[in-house]
Amino acid sequence: MIRRCYVSFAVPQNDGPRLLELLRGIGCADGWQEPYLFVGRLTLPSYSNTLDEEDPRLAILRSALTQQGIKWSERIDHVYTDAELRELPLLRLGVDREPIYSEGIEYGTRYDMSSACPHCGTGAVQSSALLMPLNALPKKGQLCATCRGDVLVGKELAQAFGDAKVSGVELRQVRFYRNSEPLPWWQIISGFEMPRLSKRTKGIARDVRPGFGCTVCERDVFAHFGDEPAERAYDRSAVDYDRLPDVVHSWECYGRSVLEDDPVRKLVRGFALPNILVKPKVFDIIRGVGDKHECFEPVRFVD
Repeated sequence: MIRRCYVSFAVPQNDGPRLLELLRGIGCADGWQEPYLFVGRLTLPSYSNTLDEEDPRLAILRSALTQQGIKWSERIDHVYTDAELRELPLLRLGVDREPIYSEGIEYGTRYDMSSACPHCGTGAVQSSALLMPLNALPKKGQLCATCRGDVLVGKELAQAFGDAKVSGVELRQVRFYRNSEPLPWWQIISGFEMPRLSKRTKGIARDVRPGFGCTVCERDVFAHFGDEPAERAYDRSAVDYDRLPDVVHSWECYGRSVLEDDPVRKLVRGFALPNILVKPKVFDIIRGVGDKHECFEPVRFVD
């Protein structure tokens, strides 16, 4: 495992050229971004880069920013080899590409609310295909995700799941919202829910800001907090690992559930979704397709 440090900061536009020269002098200019127009206003020049924690340039960069009086933020990421990931019992499946900014529910995707939280809707079970516009889906790749958290696979990866008889998963074909025409993407739907995360989990917590999450089910708005990597863990006594299917999902849901549109707060109806967790068998299938958009985070079992 390698520890990598993600560094980011922004500066006033007039300071951009001077800071860029400084970064070039220490060999760290690759992450510099010039200001650009966004939503009708000019943003600040910004810098973001990832360096190995042992990279000598990291200490030089910190010193230079301190001398310039620039505030910056850091986040530590763990980078695992494939061999290390295969040794783990479960992995959180993530997608490393721009999310699809399209809410299925607004295009007619249906949900069974019988087991959902009556206050916020968390736990609603999707009862139809995910309905989407044609232009929302990427034309290339085998893995993508919606901004809400639905994970989709392309035809080649869906075929690989079927050939390997992956258990615990339904691959439900995405459909065009106008006429239900099938589209060449399939949604990963897990049928097995894990218990709550162990108290020994690190970096994952529920957002407890007043008025933000649901006070009834307390199951939505979980998120990664802090500068260190998330370390998900389950109590071994609560899970019979040998009986778990190849694909499962977390009890905790990520994102905010909104039962009805709220035009005042500009909240769109939709439900927080769980993480998709997979066994190493699924990791190998996805790696074998070679999509390059997948990312995996470790899930451990503790005594």
